[in-house]
Amino acid sequence: MDVLDQYVVPVHDDEFLLLPEASADVPPAESRTPLQGAVLEAGTTYNVVTKVTRTSDDDAAVTSMTLAYRVGSRQYTTTSKLTYELKDRCV
Repeated sequence: MDVLDQYVVPVHDDEFLLLPEASADVPPAESRTPLQGAVLEAGTTYNVVTKVTRTSDDDAAVTSMTLAYRVGSRQYTTTSKLTYELKDRCV
């Protein structure tokens, strides 16, 4: 699978955001910030939204995502525990 785009979106009312397209339950594009180079407000919780695509008809999975970020002059790295699985059908 390939990553097409990544955004950060402020969390509202502890909602977990899964889809990058706007709808009644998903914040509009104006509330999305491209992840690369984003400057985020301290004390605000954000979702990282990753839009992916399949590169073949085979099943695909990613078990983690690593984010590198900076606070002031200090660099940090964190790895998520989220798993993405793309399959032809639910099992």
